[in-house]
Amino acid sequence: ATGKPLNIAHVYEIEATAPYNFSKEFDEASRYATRSALTIPLKSANGAILGILQIINAQDDDKNVISFSEKDEKMMLHFASIAAVALERVQIMRAIILRMIRMAELRDPKETGAHVNRVGSYAVEIYERWAREHGIAEKEVQAKRDVLRMAAMLHDVGKIAISDQILK
Repeated sequence: ATGKPLNIAHVYEIEATAPYNFSKEFDEASRYATRSALTIPLKSANGAILGILQIINAQDDDKNVISFSEKDEKMMLHFASIAAVALERVQIMRAIILRMIRMAELRDPKETGAHVNRVGSYAVEIYERWAREHGIAEKEVQAKRDVLRMAAMLHDVGKIAISDQILK
């Protein structure tokens, strides 16, 4: 709500009038006890909030749960700014790739759009079958499928520079 970090010493003791709250549902379902929480917004270069970074249960040397220190907060603010830059770059790269695909579609709007989608789907289907047959872990398969789909969909980007006399 404010775009500022929250350093909460005891999440179960948040005032009812606070503009934020803590739900005990996950703790109850997982039999976990959240005590302290540090929540930091991930902000883009223009100040838009991309998400949040939250860490819970700071510990002292004896593994006792304590509040997060000012030093912890500064370190996590630095980490959050790095994470926000990485997220923003990924979003920009994805937008560029999607625009390149749309540019290729403009050269042949009746067929290219459907074609690049089919090629992307086929590439993912072939990869998934190959990965299963070769014992590739499902987590790795899931991590690579989006990148593979995008790459396969870019295969016609070169037609942007081809003369209509040749292309058609």
